[in-house]
Amino acid sequence: MSTRTSAGAKAARDSKTEDVVDKQTTLLSEETGHFSLIRALHLADLITELNGLCGVMSIFSSMRYMAGAPGELGNLWAALAFMPFGLFFDFFDGKVARWRRKSSLMGQELDSLADLISFGVSPAAAAFAIGFRTPADHLILTFFVLCGLTRLARFNVTVANVPKDATGKSEYFEGTPIPTTLSIAGLMAYWVSQGWVHGELPLGTLLTGTPLEFHPIAIKVAPHQPLPHTPPQYSNMAEDTPELPLPDRGATLVMRVMPDDNSCLFRAFAAAVLPGDDLSMLELRSLVASQIQEERDVYTKVVLDNREPDDYCRWIQTEDAWGGAIELAILSKHFKIEVCSIDVQTLRIDRFNEGAPIRCILVYSGIHYDTIVQSPSDPPHTIADNPPEL
Repeated sequence: MSTRTSAGAKAARDSKTEDVVDKQTTLLSEETGHFSLIRALHLADLITELNGLCGVMSIFSSMRYMAGAPGELGNLWAALAFMPFGLFFDFFDGKVARWRRKSSLMGQELDSLADLISFGVSPAAAAFAIGFRTPADHLILTFFVLCGLTRLARFNVTVANVPKDATGKSEYFEGTPIPTTLSIAGLMAYWVSQGWVHGELPLGTLLTGTPLEFHPIAIKVAPHQPLPHTPPQYSNMAEDTPELPLPDRGATLVMRVMPDDNSCLFRAFAAAVLPGDDLSMLELRSLVASQIQEERDVYTKVVLDNREPDDYCRWIQTEDAWGGAIELAILSKHFKIEVCSIDVQTLRIDRFNEGAPIRCILVYSGIHYDTIVQSPSDPPHTIADNPPEL
């Protein structure tokens, strides 16, 4: 396709401008002066830190309660109250990441570590504070925390390979997410309101007076067992691709999952439209910027998310800038291809450059783009060969 060597792409190849490096990557990998770790945090990361803060404060409040008189419940109530605040920040950080169009591997790790503190260790500390203090109780609470730790570790190693929801979290998993342990905090809050603490815990103890003495109600805090689920058909580009046969069509469609970085839209588009092409993500971004500069009467400040065209062009050429409808509209027109973006949450299909003779299909999860291709690496689908529903 001759139009691939556009003025914007050629200018990007010929220019002496250095590749833009993600701010967070630079600050964490190079000597950049004082407080580089703090300066590397995105706004969403700072909100995740507040989740961790709530968890730590909950643990400290449980400790302060144990250091005081058993009848003084103020610190115990504080320990239980910090947990829902942690849940709020855990929910809100993903919203901010989507709003700011910035995500990072560091943010993903921070989220899991903060969740372990707020929804793993702090509920166990509160349970210990209200009376689960026998050696067997300790084993149950330890098992609870370790299951949460293992659950989060499994999430971290699989999150890059599965579709994401609107907050950037994994859309398919086994069991229930660790923040659901907040239900245990609610149960303990009810016990405290009824005065059922220490020797008054519901159901009392079993094997009383023996080394195996335990509170049977402690089993309530055991982690949720894995729930049945239907795993989606997905793949990592570096691994084997599961095939979805199309009856009577002699073809197979597959979804190729793009790396979990800020260039997923450009990677998904390139994987479907430019297989084997040497156009880099930076060149595609430069192509978009060049088109905006050429059509400033079309791409006004109102269209460009309230940004001036020059500011938007500088921003979209950085590696931490997400793409969206503007970029898909420009790329589809430039390469003379129809782009169908399927929102898997709302099932809405957005069509760009509709009616072009070649079509590619992207899958949008609210924060991440993947691409649909014919197996194993066929060229983009023609409209004539496409199933009507696509």
